[in-house]
Amino acid sequence: MSGKKRGTNSIILLAFRILPQVKFSFWNFIIPIVGAVIFAKMFPVGSSGNAKIFLGILPNLLAFDGAVLGLILGLFGIYGSIESNQRTLFAICHAPEGGRFSYFKQKLITVFKMCFWVFFCSAGLTVGYVFLSLGDRAISCFDFINQSYRPMCFAFAMAWFQIKLMVELKIYLFSMYQRTVNEARALAVENKQTPFDTSID
Repeated sequence: MSGKKRGTNSIILLAFRILPQVKFSFWNFIIPIVGAVIFAKMFPVGSSGNAKIFLGILPNLLAFDGAVLGLILGLFGIYGSIESNQRTLFAICHAPEGGRFSYFKQKLITVFKMCFWVFFCSAGLTVGYVFLSLGDRAISCFDFINQSYRPMCFAFAMAWFQIKLMVELKIYLFSMYQRTVNEARALAVENKQTPFDTSID
């Protein structure tokens, strides 16, 4: 028992264990950066009224992110509730051809990955909103950034958080679709039946 690997209830530690195992995508990595740079360029050095603009945008982003999290958990609840014992057993014992994880673990990783990024990005946006709301009292936290560049840096961070979340939402939707079709098709083959759908589009 002493050599048994223990789990963790920390979302950060679990992310460090799981996320490095997920396939890296160059475009999913670069798109949030490019989008954030484009948005940051709308706040050049010397621009005024930035705090008011940011305080107008952030509440809407945070409300949207909360709705996204509800959607993810709702979809996962529906998907999980309609599974039979046979389907669950098949999912934990089989993996796609060449896959590193079972169908079951792939589904959980997909949901966890999305929930982690909603948590991380929403937390970043919330911290930004708090600092903006504090105004001059929070300025000392950013002494290491030149005052002229602070709006641009804040705009970059805000855009990166939100675009990253949208990219992860896209990955989540396509992954759930792909893995559900794969799992159902493999289950049909296992039961010596011919799947009507021969591809995942």
